Amino acid sequence: MFELFLVLINNPIDKEIRKLKKENKSKTKLIKQLTLEENETIVQLKRENKNIRLENRNLIKERNRLRTENNNFKNILNEIAVKNKSTVSNSIRNKVLERDNYTCLSCGTKENLTIDHIIPRVEGGTNDIDNLQVLCQHCNLTKGFKKVDYRKDKFEPLIKKQGN
Repeated sequence: MFELFLVLINNPIDKEIRKLKKENKSKTKLIKQLTLEENETIVQLKRENKNIRLENRNLIKERNRLRTENNNFKNILNEIAVKNKSTVSNSIRNKVLERDNYTCLSCGTKENLTIDHIIPRVEGGTNDIDNLQVLCQHCNLTKGFKKVDYRKDKFEPLIKKQGN
């Protein structure tokens, strides 16, 4: 019987079976290791995906905030543009001319009079009577966009007229 046992042990088929079992065991270990690594990678990718979605939500919120801010800014610019396009009404124009004695506050002439904005409309100046003064066309053009109030401040005339 011992001989039969030795024959069975040394049996080439049995050797092959043991060899396959050993290979199978090592492959099974390798598959388990790869599966664990794959699972860790999946968990890590899920975590990263969650972070990316959260970051994306924050970016969308920021984009919407900036759009709202931009729209508010555009509305303000439109309001200023509308305010700047409005002309001085005839009643206010007449009150300013009367207040300033129908005289250019810079050079003293009574010809070619215009209504000048002390704070220019492009800088937010209004058509309020306190922001208006009488200047002749030449003094108004010479003054340009400077903020000069000839009613309150003592300034040298912008131009020297002959005979003054």
